[in-house]
Amino acid sequence: MGSAKDEMRRNRDPRRWFSNTPDRWRSEMKLTPDQEQKIRPILQQIDDELTNLRALDFRETEGILSRGEDRINAILTPEQRPRLHQTFEQRRQRVRDWLGVNDQQKQAD
Repeated sequence: MGSAKDEMRRNRDPRRWFSNTPDRWRSEMKLTPDQEQKIRPILQQIDDELTNLRALDFRETEGILSRGEDRINAILTPEQRPRLHQTFEQRRQRVRDWLGVNDQQKQAD
């Protein structure tokens, strides 16, 4: 059930609309081989630019979360800090999942 929800979130993210588009366009739009050859690099460029934007979003979000965690950490007792860290790690994972950062790392490997 969780993976289905993740997939639904990804499909709603406009930055992910172009990741598998060439194959889908070929069949749905009935592209000729010449059209596909001309369109494929354009779609790849769009996908690359959106991937870069997701990475930038993640870095900015990571900085915001880290600064917030540090500020809250200073207020909490030593006993409370591990739970705070766990809470922020869960939030970071949700952001990674939504932005597809884990997917990008797997593709790079």
